[in-house]
Amino acid sequence: MRATRSGEWECELREFLFEERRRRATEKVVRRAITKSPMIWLRYTLVTIVALIVLKASFVEAFFVPTGSMTPTIRANDYILVPKFLYGLRIPLIDAPLLEWSRPQRGDIVVFKRPVAGINSVGDRSAMIKRVIALEGDLVEILDAQVYINGIPLIEPYVERVTISYEGYHFGPYQVPVGRVFVLGDNRANSEDSRFWTDPFVPISQVIGKAFMVYWSEREDQRTGIVL
Repeated sequence: MRATRSGEWECELREFLFEERRRRATEKVVRRAITKSPMIWLRYTLVTIVALIVLKASFVEAFFVPTGSMTPTIRANDYILVPKFLYGLRIPLIDAPLLEWSRPQRGDIVVFKRPVAGINSVGDRSAMIKRVIALEGDLVEILDAQVYINGIPLIEPYVERVTISYEGYHFGPYQVPVGRVFVLGDNRANSEDSRFWTDPFVPISQVIGKAFMVYWSEREDQRTGIVL
């Protein structure tokens, strides 16, 4: 009996010592985790912030469109996605061009920095969205409501058709300078664009990116999710 009881005590003692060592080891791991967790979370937070800044500056950014100057393609209060890498790479924070491998093409809907001054410009540097109509070297002219590029009438199925008469309106002809584009809104009756600026041409370096899609709209219709 004594030998059996002594063996039981030894077994219980070993289990107790094992559990005690495991408890102390667990407490040590927890203390280390508590001590290091603020630094770990700080690192994760900083890495996330830097990644978001680089993503926004160089890859893609979401924009809110407050006006109807691009109706019917993009309506007021639409949210759009604008990839910035389609034309090149931009420097984070200052949003300046770094590398260029492509340029806006006629028909592209682009987001760009608002001209500093113009006939109807509010004078700030907020972003604007318009459609590229003429490229560098093109001769652009508008007679009544018809746009001519190098003397050829431009077919524009995307333009909002309105009842306002453009009879007698004349713009140009002007040649688009090197490194610039001529832009117009699809809603020609309600758009602040190249027609009204002191300098009617947008520097390509000021183009932030090309509108890719309407990802949310007050009106859930076939435009939402469609590549522009």
